[in-house]
Amino acid sequence: MRRFTHAFLCWLLASSAVLAQDAQLAERARREGRVVLYTSLAPTESAPLAAAFEKKYGVKVELWRAASSKVVQRTITEAQARRYAADVVETNGPEMEMLSRERLLGERWVPDRLNFFVVGYNTSKVKRAEIPEIGRAHV
Repeated sequence: MRRFTHAFLCWLLASSAVLAQDAQLAERARREGRVVLYTSLAPTESAPLAAAFEKKYGVKVELWRAASSKVVQRTITEAQARRYAADVVETNGPEMEMLSRERLLGERWVPDRLNFFVVGYNTSKVKRAEIPEIGRAHV
């Protein structure tokens, strides 16, 4: 639940900051009537986020959810076809970096995730002395 709250808070704050800075953007979004969000967030996280955004700004959020690699693939493919369907792309940091290198993100993009990769091992199967020297500092 903590990750859920953090992810939503970050995205909502980033969205709020952008809309607060540009009232015209908010008005154009209301006139258009929707915001299209491509995300790799789990539906249990993205759906409540979309609902909170809709409630706060009165703008419908259309969610398209897939694995992060598919979010990148779809975003790049659509850009190559000059079909810019997504208003917001939200996914993992490395994938956002890919989109940035393709120059598909605007100047005001804000990361909203911090991913940790942790290695675990079964201490009853692998003894501390069996861990390679390079990994011992992290145990």
